[in-house]
Amino acid sequence: MISHINTRYPYIDLGTEIGATDEEIQSLDSRVSYVAPGRPCLICSGVVSLERVRLEGLEDKEYKRVIAMGYSQDIFLAAPSVMDLNMRAASYSVLVLRHLLQSFLDSPLPTHIKETLTNFSMRGIRSNGNADCAICGVNSRVGRGDSIRLTTRS
Repeated sequence: MISHINTRYPYIDLGTEIGATDEEIQSLDSRVSYVAPGRPCLICSGVVSLERVRLEGLEDKEYKRVIAMGYSQDIFLAAPSVMDLNMRAASYSVLVLRHLLQSFLDSPLPTHIKETLTNFSMRGIRSNGNADCAICGVNSRVGRGDSIRLTTRS
């Protein structure tokens, strides 16, 4: 996902999250993130954790074993599919894409647009990148496409 960012095209990421206990729903959130050159990546923004990416790459049996043995502080979460919540995030992502093609929103765009449905609030969130980040930092070579020459032997 993150390695496909290049200097020519932006990346629009969206996600939804439902926070619940056994008794009640605590939160219904949707998020749209605009990632592009010169903007912070999803890791620097705190949307993606490297530990979570590692865990999601494991097979189900190994994932449950790692969690059960206490090798990670992450927890096993069921991922329900909720169409109306997902459609809210999809709608905001299309607005961001449309704005990139023909500006009509406030500029510059926030790094993330987050909506919390339990209290009907929406806000823009601005994040700063980390200059030392391997993905979006100043010296990063990841996702630069053909804008940086490959290091090869002559």
